[in-house]
Amino acid sequence: MSLCKNFIAFTLLTIFAFNINAAGIEKGDKTISIFGSLTSDDFSDTLTIFATGGIFYTDVIELQGSVVLIDSGNFSQTGLGGNVNLYLPGKNPDLVPYVGGGMQLILSDTGFGSDTSLGLNAQAGLKQFISEEIAINYQAQLLNSSDYDAFILSAGITLFFE
Repeated sequence: MSLCKNFIAFTLLTIFAFNINAAGIEKGDKTISIFGSLTSDDFSDTLTIFATGGIFYTDVIELQGSVVLIDSGNFSQTGLGGNVNLYLPGKNPDLVPYVGGGMQLILSDTGFGSDTSLGLNAQAGLKQFISEEIAINYQAQLLNSSDYDAFILSAGITLFFE
């Protein structure tokens, strides 16, 4: 539980530490994002890397391709898929929340065999712009398939291109 409290404290501190005006998201903007998390528990160390590439179809709807890599020793998983995110801009252009969802083809390897399944994901997050082209991204994501379920809190960087 202390990891969750530390994540929340870090998120709040970072949100209030920056106050740089973002230019705003516009139709046609392209993005590249990378997130990472490392979980260490009694059973294993788990590395999760999540990368996306996107394009804004409108000023508030982003279409993304995604790759998820999860490795925890004898178990690894790769997800390839797509997402749609809806951005919810408010009065502060530096903080832009979003919600989204998508599907993934999930390739699992347990060390004893491999499997392929179709998974669904849902995410909610907040982009905190530190310049016109760079945002710190905080995200909570649910991954669900017949073989694997996960709840992932992560932070990452998003780069915006016109």
